Amino acid sequence: GRRAGAIAEELRHRARKHYQLLTQELESGPVRNRMISAMALGFSNNPDALSVLISALEDEDERVEINALTALSQLASAQTPLSVLSERMINHRNPKARAMASSAMLHCIRKKAIGDNMQGTARLSLIDDEPLVRTNCALILAELYDSDSVESIERLLYDEIPIVRRAARG
Repeated sequence: GRRAGAIAEELRHRARKHYQLLTQELESGPVRNRMISAMALGFSNNPDALSVLISALEDEDERVEINALTALSQLASAQTPLSVLSERMINHRNPKARAMASSAMLHCIRKKAIGDNMQGTARLSLIDDEPLVRTNCALILAELYDSDSVESIERLLYDEIPIVRRAARG
């Protein structure tokens, strides 16, 4: 735990120190640099990173988009437009992108982000093929104290994936 904390702190320090370079690379660098920059900006704790990461969700390379979603989880800003995450949770063809969008939504909600129809999105995604999406959505609905979803969450107690079952019990 201590080592992971030390690594995270070092990443935060470097991301803050090189913030301008990271944003420049994310906006116009080659794919590999955009992928790295997207991920690193999540550690910056810089509120300005939010708009840069939201823009990166439109990157032509899906890997950059997924890294930007992962970074939004790390940044966990209450200002994150949850509608952007909702759309990806429901409609994205890539299960990893849906998982990272649901993770970002969970972390942002924990920081008191608000948005339209968060419960509806999470309820729809409780039946997603991707286990991490189901897990995160059960946790989202618990964070929102959504009593109307208790029956749907209870169904996850019988899910074939242990982490999904644990989230449903939580």
